[in-house]
Order: sequence, then structure tokens, then C-alpha cells
Amino acid sequence: MNATKAVLMIVASVVIFTMLGGAVGFGLGRFAPNYYRTIARAGGDPGFDPLSFGIGQGVTQGLTAGIAVGVVLAVVLAWLESRLPAKTLTTKSEE
Repeated sequence: MNATKAVLMIVASVVIFTMLGGAVGFGLGRFAPNYYRTIARAGGDPGFDPLSFGIGQGVTQGLTAGIAVGVVLAVVLAWLESRLPAKTLTTKSEE
């Protein structure tokens, strides 16, 4: 695995997990706003917006999870690829 492939894998993982986290945060903020009112320190304030808080939390946690999953996946795939036997390259002149 080359560096470009590993970086693209990490970026793809970050994008996917960030979008998923934002979607989950939106869903919780929209359909279960008391969840964020319970866990947030300022959840009882009259100006507290659970929807925006949920999206922010989801995006942040999704970004973090995406980085972690992407790095672990890249390391595992690079390790597995290093364990494979080396490919032999033959050219037409050698055949």
C-alpha cells in the first residue's frame, strides 16, 4: 500500500464517519432533544438549541472516529500487504 492510497482511505473514512455522525446528531437533536438537554451543561438554559448542539457533537465525534478507523484500517491493510509474498514481475523479453 502506498502513501497516497493510505491517505485517501483515511480521508474517505473521515468523510463517511463525519456525515454519519452529523446525521445521527441531527436525528437525536430533532427527535430526542431531551437527550442533549440532559448531557449538556447548558442544556437547561432557555437559549439552548439541541439540534445545533447535536449536529456539532455528531460531526465532531464522527470526525474523531473516522480518523481512528481510517488510520487503523490503513495500518492493518499495509501490514497484511507486507505479509504477502512479493510479486514477481516478468517482462515480455524474459518469456
